[in-house]
Amino acid sequence: MKTRIVLVDDHPIFRKGLASLIAKSPRDIVVGEASDRSEAIQVIEETHPDVVLLDLSLGGDNGLELLKDLMTKHTGLRVLILSMHDERVYAERSLAAGAFGYVQKDEVSQRVLEAVSAVSNGRKWFSDDVKELMLQNMLGGGTTVTPDVASKLTDRELEVFTWMGRGLGSRMIAEKIGLSIKTIDTHKEHIKQKLGCATTQELRILANEWLMLK
Repeated sequence: MKTRIVLVDDHPIFRKGLASLIAKSPRDIVVGEASDRSEAIQVIEETHPDVVLLDLSLGGDNGLELLKDLMTKHTGLRVLILSMHDERVYAERSLAAGAFGYVQKDEVSQRVLEAVSAVSNGRKWFSDDVKELMLQNMLGGGTTVTPDVASKLTDRELEVFTWMGRGLGSRMIAEKIGLSIKTIDTHKEHIKQKLGCATTQELRILANEWLMLK
């Protein structure tokens, strides 16, 4: 089954070129396009894509805010950011908002199909430079977590932590591993204590970064 993709960018020529590039892949298909926030919401609701390629700059609309809305309304949707902005500045913000990857527009032709393949399979996709930056931030930030958290967590806690890193909320994690939502939330509390996270949001960001660095 092909990966269903929606393109969200306010430049028609760029969308056309991107669609042509994706058309060369036997694994992917573009099922919709949008140029702004309202179109994006409508097209995504109508086409139910697996992956959305989203530009951070959408004319007068804020791509990061749209990303946050999509993550709230469409649990499990994979969003790959395409942007002219420096990924060292915006990649972490995008990750925190729920994105699965970040590709700069000047390297789209070389990287986009590789990135789409990664995020459609639940893996994060960022450049090596950004991975190194995030690792430094993890080790130098307010938490005491190292990239290898496995030794601090039980098998079940590690499973929950991994699903969090893949963008799933408590309800979907509960369905995946056959436990109640209450039990999943209890595991999250234990994980927060062990990894020194003050909030669930902080834990989710840490899970995203850890999974990407594995």
